[in-house]
Amino acid sequence: MKNNSILFCASVCNNENPYYLCIPNQKGRLAQLVQSTSFTPRGSGVRIPQRPPKDSQKWLSFFVFMHCVYILYSPSVNRYYVGETAFVSGRLEQHNTGFYKKASTKSASDWELFLEIECVDRSQALKVERFIKQQKSRKFIERLKSEPKIIEDVLLRFS
Repeated sequence: MKNNSILFCASVCNNENPYYLCIPNQKGRLAQLVQSTSFTPRGSGVRIPQRPPKDSQKWLSFFVFMHCVYILYSPSVNRYYVGETAFVSGRLEQHNTGFYKKASTKSASDWELFLEIECVDRSQALKVERFIKQQKSRKFIERLKSEPKIIEDVLLRFS
């Protein structure tokens, strides 16, 4: 691996050894399961195990976050908002509390999740988000919820 900077790292529970799920900050790279072997002032020595223990497999799905395109609806302003994130519930709370002062969602505090579309990675999520926004159509957004085949087609287009 040429670039050793880590974009995300989370521990995976295992009674004997701590494992860490690390996603390198490089486009197109898969996540690596690494086991820390030592911690020193200069950093940690890391080795890649041949196969992680079976009991740690169930925890991996908990720590891998899918990027999603989310659509919010506000009854008070009768508007939709389209965005992308890995943590939909946290982002919804930010929109409702006015965390983003200059955001287009600051006009209301009653945003509710209308639709969530899971994507393979952030790149696909950004493309799907851009596509939905380019449609500039309230009817299209409402059709996404009533006709799931449209979502499948859009995801396939940007896979």
